Amino acid sequence: MLFKALSGLARTGYPAPPDEGMDLIHDFYIHAWPGVSARYDASRASFDTYLFACFVRFARPRIARLMRLRETLMGPAEMEAAAQAARLVVAGSPDAPDIPAVRAALAALPADGRALLDAYLDDAAPSERLLAARFAMTRYGVRLKLAETLGLLAVRLGLADGLGEPDRAVALALWADQRSPRQAAALLGMSTDAVQTTKIRLFTRLVEAARGTRQMSNTFRAYTSAGQAALAGLVTAALAPDANRRDFDALRVQAESVCAFLDTAAGEAVVERIAAADDGRLADLYDALAGTSGTDDEPDFHGDALMRAHVEDARDVGHAFSVLLAGNPQAWRRFESRFEGVATVGADRRADLADDPSLGELPREARDALERHGLTPVMLAEAMRSLSNTAMEFCIAHGIGRDGRFRLQAPRPEPKDDTVPVLERWSAEEELRLDLDLGRDTAEAVYGWLHDIAGELPRILDGFETQFTRGSLVLTRTDTSEPDLLRRWHAPQAAAIAC
Repeated sequence: MLFKALSGLARTGYPAPPDEGMDLIHDFYIHAWPGVSARYDASRASFDTYLFACFVRFARPRIARLMRLRETLMGPAEMEAAAQAARLVVAGSPDAPDIPAVRAALAALPADGRALLDAYLDDAAPSERLLAARFAMTRYGVRLKLAETLGLLAVRLGLADGLGEPDRAVALALWADQRSPRQAAALLGMSTDAVQTTKIRLFTRLVEAARGTRQMSNTFRAYTSAGQAALAGLVTAALAPDANRRDFDALRVQAESVCAFLDTAAGEAVVERIAAADDGRLADLYDALAGTSGTDDEPDFHGDALMRAHVEDARDVGHAFSVLLAGNPQAWRRFESRFEGVATVGADRRADLADDPSLGELPREARDALERHGLTPVMLAEAMRSLSNTAMEFCIAHGIGRDGRFRLQAPRPEPKDDTVPVLERWSAEEELRLDLDLGRDTAEAVYGWLHDIAGELPRILDGFETQFTRGSLVLTRTDTSEPDLLRRWHAPQAAAIAC
């Protein structure tokens, strides 16, 4: 049943390869099950429907976070290439000055993070499954810890004299700021391909600095027994462009064995191929592993409703906001920056917000910060609606039709650009203040936050598409409406990089 939920998530833009999917199911039963079972009310829904909905809400923000982390780490094939390239980095080469700086930064890391990163770099095909077992962590925890450690490393490298540009800037953007390669490219004025190339070069330095001239402790071998090869063949056939019903029927029959195989070291190469599949094919694969087909009717699950987040439902808004934060850590950092020094509300107002359903699913840090300023996810969604309305009124007043473009004035000085009309910030801030009954400084902070994140979430303003161009935020009128906040607030991902 939960594989069916993973299929629905993949079809709506939240894909998780089977190894991650199985980890999510495991973590759901370990971490969420006690509360899920305690809150079940048989008078409101069948247990299957309730369990399905709870798992979707548990899994979606984690998948959003995993999608982002997948882009900052490297998979077995890429690490193998980095290891081979590291052997060519010898003393006297132009790259040699980087190595002492990287080695010094590695040595300064906390012991636990350094041990995990060393183990990750010390294998030509780093296995998250084996790393998780060795360090008594889940694979999700391994990724979070690796990302945290790389962030600390990037900060230290940013202070080092031996690391040149653009390597230093890319390391800070990817690892310290946790941006996707696409976001880092936009920030640094580089192409996404150039950022990916720099990332590979950085990992090459890390491998060389971590192990020097030693051989890898575990050499990768794509070896499988005859039975494992047959299971791998079932998955490969289902992923092929010409896959047919018989291929998925064969996979469905062996679903239990295939799941067990994918959770082994031998199955990791197959998982890497699955991670590169498009979302629709991955959803079909999950349907087969669930023992169903994508066309089966399952009215008990109400799948479409459970996969969406409607602006009319406060709890849905809170869930969508939690997914936004999980997939875009910069969104929260920008919020903290914008609201630094902004007046907080009194105890009575905070008490009024204590039971707001849209705050219930947020991380404690985010919930406390919003409450301090008298805000909720619903209010921020309303702020986006207000800004969209102001933008549409501006278009009507200036004769800007569909596909027309204009700038949204930044809350800070920006390059002069007379090629397109400008919606001035004071006008939008005043509408926010009136629509949401905010203080002037709070309205300014909300506007600044929306402006900052609009380039990373291009559909955040309904009816428009946003993009940073030459330092300015440019809006293109689309006249399209997306009622599902999970789609509207979901940043487009670069091509998946398996780990």
